[in-house]
Amino acid sequence: MQFRKALDRIENEDVDGLDEIVYLMKITRDSGIYNKLKRAFKINLHLYNLEGIYSGEISQSKVYSQAKDTLGVLFPESGCIIRFYYVQKMYTLIELRYYMTVQRELDREDLRIIYSSGLDKSLIKGLNEFDNGLEYPETTLEFFQKLKMVKWENDDTKKFANNLRLLKNEFAYPGFSFVKYFRLSAIEDTFINFIGCCSAVNQERDYLSKKDIIIGYKTSLKLLNTDLAHYIVQNTENEPNRGYLVCDGCNGYYKLQIEESPDDFTSECECGGKLKYKEKLTSAEIQTIN
Repeated sequence: MQFRKALDRIENEDVDGLDEIVYLMKITRDSGIYNKLKRAFKINLHLYNLEGIYSGEISQSKVYSQAKDTLGVLFPESGCIIRFYYVQKMYTLIELRYYMTVQRELDREDLRIIYSSGLDKSLIKGLNEFDNGLEYPETTLEFFQKLKMVKWENDDTKKFANNLRLLKNEFAYPGFSFVKYFRLSAIEDTFINFIGCCSAVNQERDYLSKKDIIIGYKTSLKLLNTDLAHYIVQNTENEPNRGYLVCDGCNGYYKLQIEESPDDFTSECECGGKLKYKEKLTSAEIQTIN
């Protein structure tokens, strides 16, 4: 009954891109992506709250550091939407989608790849065009300060977002499965609203509109349908390459930055193994090194 009401209300909306969103929800359900996401969620619950364990890998992301320094960790200011929790859930969804490709427990190196890939910046600045290969401008503290102040445009926009959420949940988590996957659904919802607010700030607005909500859904659905392991590796390979230092002991590796040289580092890894220089790593190596 709730789904029927939500569908009726959505059908009465005249918002550009809405029909495409409903179609993409159906395609994503029929392709089995939602089922794969649910399996990944059940297996990877340990990925939550790992900042203390993987602080070195997470610190590879400038976006993460800026957001943490700027956004509140508890509740937003009155009427505002975004806090640091929303940024954290973006990474959780990325991690889950990455796992859906590699189909193994993610390790320290996987997280280093994810947090240093620049995908976070592409999502925030490119939104649903994050995969078009463009180099987007860096995020700034000012961007997150503005993001922190975004509010709902009005109650009608809130109702629109809620009706779309009910529709999405019926496609992704029908019947009683919603109770089982409530936390996963909440991660998706948080990501959608986060991207919507980024859309608003990119357009120099301080309110979240129906158009922004549509962009949030387009981005979320595209992310779920993108092979992130392949995307991240391909993206990395397109960047100016300085090579890698690979340990013959733990099999870990470090990608040299533009200004770095192998001579800048010692020849010994923290594990005691020897570091060897390689000009390039294959996609298979990146996905299988533990």
